[in-house]
Amino acid sequence: MKIDKIGYYFITDSVITNVPVIEQVEKIVESCLGVRFIQYREKRKSASEMAKELKEVKSIMPKDVALIMNDRLDLALTYCDGVHLGDDDIPVENAIEIARNKLEWDEFVIGCSATNIDTVRKLNNLPVDYIGFGPVYRTATKKVTVPETGLTGLKAGLAIAQHPVVAIGGINQDNLMSVLAAKPQGISAISMVLKKDSIDLEQVKIIQKEYGLP
Repeated sequence: MKIDKIGYYFITDSVITNVPVIEQVEKIVESCLGVRFIQYREKRKSASEMAKELKEVKSIMPKDVALIMNDRLDLALTYCDGVHLGDDDIPVENAIEIARNKLEWDEFVIGCSATNIDTVRKLNNLPVDYIGFGPVYRTATKKVTVPETGLTGLKAGLAIAQHPVVAIGGINQDNLMSVLAAKPQGISAISMVLKKDSIDLEQVKIIQKEYGLP
């Protein structure tokens, strides 16, 4: 799938907020802020719980918004428009081969995490659709064992990446504009948007405005 602009990349999270997943997605969709990608990331739930929730989420998703499954290619192939793979998941090459055999390849999105320049170089040689690069800063929403890249690392990744890049990890109001100035094709800032009992759509609006979206 050809992706030229991503803007705000929304990721669900049931740990840092009390807002149910279906309500998180509803608010993002109904905001009409032009969010194009919603990643379902619920690692603490069982496969059956995730499958049930994915059906609900997919039923309210507009056709022009892609639902991306985190990690689980099996669930992605059944319920979603794509999958996001990390370092510890099924090898990207295997996922590509499986998706090609089961689906309309051009319509299925494959995104991959990169925590360093070497991984970006590797992904440059694969037909993935975007790269999630980071953590740019220290993050509390995901347990990571790799060092933060900082702005310098992000800029280095952007300089060589041949796929769209989504900056992720520790992005907040204090560093948002610096990250935007580096010109990634997208930004994911989970804790900046998901609050304990609400969703801060104003932050999404700020990011989307910088990308000329919606």
